[in-house]
Amino acid sequence: MKLIITTLISLLIVQMTHAAGLYKTDFGDVQIYLEASNVYGYYDAKKSGAIFLTNTGNEKYVGYWIQSVSDKKCKTSKTGKNGKASRYWGNLVFNSHNNGDNFKGFWAYCNKVPKGKWNGKLKGKRKASDWTNVKKHTSSTSTYSSDFGDVQIKESGKIVFGYYDNKKKGAILLNNLGSNKYDGYWIQSKSDKKCSYSKEGRNGQFSPYWGKLHFISQNDGAKFKGYWSYCGKKATKKWNGTLKKSKAM
Repeated sequence: MKLIITTLISLLIVQMTHAAGLYKTDFGDVQIYLEASNVYGYYDAKKSGAIFLTNTGNEKYVGYWIQSVSDKKCKTSKTGKNGKASRYWGNLVFNSHNNGDNFKGFWAYCNKVPKGKWNGKLKGKRKASDWTNVKKHTSSTSTYSSDFGDVQIKESGKIVFGYYDNKKKGAILLNNLGSNKYDGYWIQSKSDKKCSYSKEGRNGQFSPYWGKLHFISQNDGAKFKGYWSYCGKKATKKWNGTLKKSKAM
């Protein structure tokens, strides 16, 4: 069985303290990095293998793997290495042990419950800078007045996440594709259309009420032009915003 690992981008803001490094795993060597509360890693360059995880607390990391090809093709695509979409992905869960020296993981194809084993052990010395330097990363928190009320957005590296409409637990998760373009999804506890499967939203809670989201930053971040949709449909509905306040961190 040849596994092909995808990208996950989650919505939690939990600081991670373990060092990143190169891990020997059941699916070959995986180089792991930290960016804010998000963990991502690369493996099997021929298949553009990648993993994307979010720290959900108690040393548990939830996300997905993605590759350019694998044994099972999913009905929907996710964003993988270098922003390329692929329909070869699956859910992924890692549990860190011994201060990050090893992990016990489980994987699945597509949106199934992870049951296949994927364990790993740190090779050589830990590269503490890969993890501790996250404290030195320049992040910003901005509030935008938008078509769907105020949205508080936090940017750290290539990950953008934000919150809106607390009653519906509204959240957005975006990946910086470059050239001021951001792709990802919005998610709420309730909306007008229920999708066929769930995504992860606030505080690690999954919801079937979500949709695609695309933002284009304009005037050096003073405003954004956005498009959204329900579920996996093409994002064509308008979601624009104008900056109210911003704070560098």
